Amino acid sequence: FKSGFHRLMACLLGGEIPRLHGLLLGDASLAARRDFISGFTALHWAAKSGNCDMVTNIIRAAEKGGARVNVDARSHGGYTALHLAAIHDA
Repeated sequence: FKSGFHRLMACLLGGEIPRLHGLLLGDASLAARRDFISGFTALHWAAKSGNCDMVTNIIRAAEKGGARVNVDARSHGGYTALHLAAIHDA
């Protein structure tokens, strides 16, 4: 049995946008959950990968589910999703 956060991470790393969308509609709070090692949110991971469709989908699905996505959220290292996109030429 995988937690919602583990399923979210699998979708992010696998680029599974439709499945990610469904997860966030079911539990919009997942968008704000952080990886305990890096402090990355779903938005950080999507931006780092350069997947613009996934970034947009995270924001829209979370908002449809009643949650706001903090685009200025900083990782443990102080990076926002935009920082990661720029660093990784995404």
